[in-house]
Amino acid sequence: MQKKKIDRNIITMGLVSLFTDISSQMIYPLLPIFLSSVLGMGIVFIGLLEGIAEATASILKVFSGWYSDKLKKRKPIVFLGYSLSTIGKPFLYLATSGWHVLIVRFIDRVGKGIRTSPRDAMVADSSLPEQRGKAFGIQRAMDRMGAFLGPLVAFAILPALNNNLRLLFLLAFFPALMAVFIIVFFLKEKRHIQDPSKQIKPLSLKHFSRDFKLFVLILAVFTLGNSSNAFLVLRARDLGVKIVFIPILWLIYNFVSSVSSAPLGHLSDKIGRRKNHAFRIFCLWSSLFGICFL
Repeated sequence: MQKKKIDRNIITMGLVSLFTDISSQMIYPLLPIFLSSVLGMGIVFIGLLEGIAEATASILKVFSGWYSDKLKKRKPIVFLGYSLSTIGKPFLYLATSGWHVLIVRFIDRVGKGIRTSPRDAMVADSSLPEQRGKAFGIQRAMDRMGAFLGPLVAFAILPALNNNLRLLFLLAFFPALMAVFIIVFFLKEKRHIQDPSKQIKPLSLKHFSRDFKLFVLILAVFTLGNSSNAFLVLRARDLGVKIVFIPILWLIYNFVSSVSSAPLGHLSDKIGRRKNHAFRIFCLWSSLFGICFL
């Protein structure tokens, strides 16, 4: 039996994620250093900033996914989300206080919260059920490859910029702009088949299965126990890692994630999602256990 080709939309969304993450990861590993060393902000403020940012993204993912179902269109919401994140980045160059960074980070996470669920729905709309794990794996691999290349670019150009973090943040705007360009000209809206007699149900967990609710609960528990990566960056600095080498640590972390995403996604098509998630939970436990030694 001839294998079906992966839809071009999957590669397009992968490229969007790649360029967006190159931009974000040129900034994110160095943002805690910028806040503490350049702006003089304490660790409590950095923790508050990360908490507000990630909570904003998480909450908006629920509403944006539901609204894209109701609207029956994904691309406009995806475009809005990526555009918001792109617009905010150049303002880091002008930041003179922690609150300026908080506002920029908040806008960035609003963009992520708006775009993520409709983007993932587009991946599902653009793939066959038997290839869905592979499709998500390809998209995530390209996403994490961007997160691998971003720190590499930062490491390469920081010495040329005399370790000027503001200039680095300004240059990070251009890969994000390329991602928006790809959305506008290459991403195609997929008409997902839906029974016209069925109305989109109100936003509520009661319409979902018991297994889905249990899965969400498990993720919530692990997320509560997970440390913000910003604290790991600050810990690396405290252990004597020079600022120019911090992107390299980030690069290694994202490289492992990138090369494993596509094979593990394809594996889930073969062995089922439940067994694959059991392996993921094992990895989560291992990472939480490892954090204790820091």
